Amino acid sequence: MRLRKIKRFIYLALALVTVYNFVQLMRWTENYGERESHLFRSEQSESEVEAGLVIDETFTEDGYPVKSVHGVEVKKSGWNYSDVQLPRFVERGDQWSPGEDGQPFQFVDPSKQKAQEKMNALRDYLFDVTVSDVISVHRRLPDLRSERCQREEYVDVPAASVIVVFHNEAWTTLLRTISSVLDRTPAYQLMEILLIDDASTKEHLKQPLEKYIQSLIKVRLIRTTRRLGISQGRNLGYQYAKGNIIVFMDSHAECLPGWYEPLASTIMTDQKAIAIPVIDIIDPNTFAVEKQSESRIGGVHIHSLMFFWMERRHAQVSNNLRIESPTLPGAVFAISKQWFSRLGMFDPYLLIWGGENIEMSFKAWMCGGSLLITTCSHVAHLKRTPQNVDLERALLNSARVAEVWMDQYKQYFHEKSAFKYTQFNHKNIESRIELRNSLECKSFFWFLDVVSPELLREIDTYSLYLGQLTNKAYGVCLEAQQNYATPELTQCKALSSQVWMLRTDGRLACHGSALIGQPSSGSDDMKLMTAPVNTSWTHDISPEHQWDYDMHERLVHKSSGLCLGINIYKTSKLQMMNCISNSKEMKWSFPSRKDFYHLHQQMASSADDEQ
Repeated sequence: MRLRKIKRFIYLALALVTVYNFVQLMRWTENYGERESHLFRSEQSESEVEAGLVIDETFTEDGYPVKSVHGVEVKKSGWNYSDVQLPRFVERGDQWSPGEDGQPFQFVDPSKQKAQEKMNALRDYLFDVTVSDVISVHRRLPDLRSERCQREEYVDVPAASVIVVFHNEAWTTLLRTISSVLDRTPAYQLMEILLIDDASTKEHLKQPLEKYIQSLIKVRLIRTTRRLGISQGRNLGYQYAKGNIIVFMDSHAECLPGWYEPLASTIMTDQKAIAIPVIDIIDPNTFAVEKQSESRIGGVHIHSLMFFWMERRHAQVSNNLRIESPTLPGAVFAISKQWFSRLGMFDPYLLIWGGENIEMSFKAWMCGGSLLITTCSHVAHLKRTPQNVDLERALLNSARVAEVWMDQYKQYFHEKSAFKYTQFNHKNIESRIELRNSLECKSFFWFLDVVSPELLREIDTYSLYLGQLTNKAYGVCLEAQQNYATPELTQCKALSSQVWMLRTDGRLACHGSALIGQPSSGSDDMKLMTAPVNTSWTHDISPEHQWDYDMHERLVHKSSGLCLGINIYKTSKLQMMNCISNSKEMKWSFPSRKDFYHLHQQMASSADDEQ
C-alpha cells in the first residue's frame, strides 16, 4: 500500500514537470518566433518594399518555415553549398606572412599576369587586390593605443550591432573586415554583424559569401533588389539591429586591439554623443597600417560640404581621451540606437554616396548632441584615391543638406558652385525640416560660432555681390586665369573660376586673385592686372584695388573713374574705358548678397550681446 502511494506521487510529479516544461517550451517558441520573425515573415512593410529589400522565405515540403542557418538569409530552400567554390583567400598566416602586424607587402618581381591583375584591380577597386589576396583575413595588427589607454579599465558595456553596407566590395577586404570585428571584439560585447548587400553584382558576393558565413556565428546577411546607397543601406541595417549601440563601418576597414570598449564607454557616459575612433590608414598598394595623429578632428569645406581632417584647437580637448570634432568621417562611428532614431536616422533621400556624414554632424551638434573622437579606439580604413564616386551626385546631396541645415548660409554654398546644384532631390524635404523644428535644433550660425569657428572664417561674410559677372551686351562671363594672368571673357559656365566677389572694402576678387587697374607706363591708359589677395578683412586697401558696382550696373574703378567694359575693336576686348551710362558693353549683371551680409552682421551682433 505504501509502495503504491509512492509510485502515484512519482507519476504525479513527473506529470507536473512535463506540463511545466511544455509550457516553458511554448513560451520560448513564441518569444523566439517574435524575435526572429523578420528572417522568414511573409509580409513586408511599405518601407521595405520601397527600399527593395528581399525578405527571404524558406519552407520545407510540409509548409513549415525553416529558420536560416546561422542567421544567413538563404536564397533558395535546401540549397547545397558543397559545390560552391570559394574565391582564393588566406585563412591564417604565421608572424612572417605577408601583411602581418600591419607591415607593408609588395611583390618583388611580379609576373606579367600579376601585373595585369593589378591593373584590373586598380581599375575596379582603386586598390591592389592582388596584395590583399595574399594577406590573411585574420592577420595580426599592432596595438596602436597609448600606454594610458592600454591601462584603462571599462565597466560592462552594451553589446553592439555592427552594420556593414557594401556594394561590389572586393572578396578579401570584406572578409578581413568581418574577421577583424569577430577576432577583436569579446563575444559578450558583440550582438551581431549585419551585412547589407546593396545590390552587388559580383559573383563572389553571391553564393560564395553565403557559404563562407555559414560557419560564422552572429553574422547575418540582408540583400536588396535595387541600389539603395549608403544612407538607405545603413537605415535598413538599423531597422534590423538588436543592439543598443550601433557601429556603422565601411566594408574595407580593420579593427585594431581594444577598439570597441572606448567607443561604448563614451556613449554610456553621454547617450547623445557620437563616438568616433582614431581612423588609421591602410595603404592601398601595400596594405600597411599607418598610424594617424590622435590630434586630428573633422572639418568641412563650406563650398562643397566635403569632409577633411584638420588639427584640433586647444579648446576642443575635453580631456586627453575624448576630443570634440565638428564633423565625423563616414568610415566608422558608433551611436546609441535610441539617439540615432531620435535624430531621424540618415536622410533617406541622399543618393548613393555623399553628404550623409555631414548631415549627421550638423544635426548631432545643432540638436543637442556632440561628436567625440575617442583616442583609445583605433580602426584602420583602406585609403582609396581618387574616389570612384560620382562627384556631381555627391554635390547634389550636399545641396540638400545645405537646404535643411544651413539656414541663410546655404546661399554661400550655391554661390561658390555658381548655382549649379539647385536642382537637387527635393522629395520629402519638408519632413526633414519638420524634424529639425521638432527637435528644437539651434541655428547654423550657432554651429559656426560655437562648434566650428574655422568654418566661419572660410565663409566670405564681407561680400556685397558674389557670383558670375555677365556682360549684358554679349552674354559672356569674366573668368579668372591661373598664375594671376589677366582675366578673359569666356562662355558662361558653372565654374568656380567665374565666381567673383565684390567685398565691402572694394576689392573685386576670384580664386584668390584681385583685379587691379594701374596706369600704363608712358600712356594715359589704364591696364588690368591681377594680384594675390588676402581674403581676411582689412581697412588698408590701395585705391587701385577698389571698385564700385553702381546703380547703372557698371563696375567703376574708384581711383581712375573708368569703367570695365568690352571693346570689340581691340584684341584684348576687356579694358577700362570712359564710363557711358547707357552703354551695354559696360553693363554687367552681378548677383547681390547685401541681404545676406546685413543678416550675418545682425546675427554676429546678437551673439556678442548674449556673451
